[in-house]
Amino acid sequence: MAKEDNMNVSLGDTTLDSITLSCIDESPYDDFLDNTVHVTLGLHIDYKFNEGNLINEFKSYVDNTYDQHYAKDKFQATEFIVDGGHGTGFCIGNVLKYAQRYGKKGTHVDARKDLMKVLHYALIQLYIHDNEVQE
Repeated sequence: MAKEDNMNVSLGDTTLDSITLSCIDESPYDDFLDNTVHVTLGLHIDYKFNEGNLINEFKSYVDNTYDQHYAKDKFQATEFIVDGGHGTGFCIGNVLKYAQRYGKKGTHVDARKDLMKVLHYALIQLYIHDNEVQE
């Protein structure tokens, strides 16, 4: 039988949202059971610029791009551009395009979407950068 206990723990300026300890009660069949104690730590950081919520929103934005018309038959046009060796130019070009357009087209909401696009293309470029063979 597994038992879980939750508690809040404070470590100076950092607070753990929860700590979960899972353990198995001893029984005659203990030799067949895993007696490992599992600990799950969730750190709470006091972000000064709302980064935690903005990162969650950005992840949701990226997730939603996989449901849009840009993904045809589970392949995005960006994949073909990257596979063709033009990924860096495409991504950096789009970062510049949306950064320069910020606040000049549409509403305040449109400007915010431009910033999301800047972040998304920068993230794709980071992926390309990390997967290039460095000599």
